[in-house]
Amino acid sequence: MKKFFTICVFALASIASALADGVSIAPFTIAAGETQDVDIVLEDEGGVYVSAQFNLYLPDGIGIVYDGTAYAYTSPHSGSSFVGVSKRTDRDGNDYYQFYLEDRMMNPLGAGTMFTVTLEATDMVSTGVQTGYIRSVSLVDEMGGGPDIAELTYDVTTSVDVMVSDLGYASFSWPRTLDFSDSGIQAFIGTRYANGSLLMSEVTVVPANTGVILKGAAGTYNPQTTGGPGDDVTENILTGTGSGSYTVQDGDNIYVLSNLNGAGLYFADPGVTVGAHKAYLALDGGTDAKDGGVSLDFNTTGIGAPAVVTDAAMMRNSYSQGIYTIDGRRVCSENLKKGVYISNGKKVLVK
Repeated sequence: MKKFFTICVFALASIASALADGVSIAPFTIAAGETQDVDIVLEDEGGVYVSAQFNLYLPDGIGIVYDGTAYAYTSPHSGSSFVGVSKRTDRDGNDYYQFYLEDRMMNPLGAGTMFTVTLEATDMVSTGVQTGYIRSVSLVDEMGGGPDIAELTYDVTTSVDVMVSDLGYASFSWPRTLDFSDSGIQAFIGTRYANGSLLMSEVTVVPANTGVILKGAAGTYNPQTTGGPGDDVTENILTGTGSGSYTVQDGDNIYVLSNLNGAGLYFADPGVTVGAHKAYLALDGGTDAKDGGVSLDFNTTGIGAPAVVTDAAMMRNSYSQGIYTIDGRRVCSENLKKGVYISNGKKVLVK
């Protein structure tokens, strides 16, 4: 199974006049969990500025790579200039990056790239069009003059791209609430395990970090982030890893999505790591589905309409692979009362 989560960003600085000097960022793209070098350009038609300072506000979920001591950037002016990048917080609690560049010999910087920064994207971005800011821009020429620009804006369009392989299924979780209603792919929680089968129930708005199974043709899909709480998933027995991961421990009874013997959930040995943005099924230690794995039942009406038998004796004679209550407890076929049971992956009504 192969999944990619891609965040596409397009930036365009807008200034009061098409001929005005300022700072701009060309369009760029970046994938979640990856890095991308992006140029920050000085717009200087007269070629007179010897220093520039500005504050860069990036959309939530995107930042400059930090190695523990410094932020990742380069500058073509670093040989003869004083350059610097630092992260700060404004009075409203918003983080931003302050950039400073000054030629020590008072030579004009010239139009073109001032900084190349290495950006990283996380899975906490919001999808859709957002506005970023370049604020407090100060450009100074050799005479000490130059424009002070309060704010430049740029539009950022981000998306979460989920790729499903030819398997047709994907285990999935995400650290933000996602709306799958117009994505072209279905999301399911697992509501009950019985007799080697996991009953699936479709959800549309999946709460953050909820483990689900995605079902659809091979391709790339685009669920949207949303600020709401999402659908009710209190019955879900799948576990999502979100931004983290889980390493299977001794004594665990955990099943992960695989195509081992047809698409289903199969036992994971100790030491196996379930990666970020995945989901798995953890069963009680006394529930043993190791040999055949766990099949996925996507029947939206439950495990089919119940077959009707007239008495417990008929139930015992017709259904030999285990009899379970609706909540998944195995029961003795000798002491059946009237009601609905599950056997052979089907509902059976004892009258």
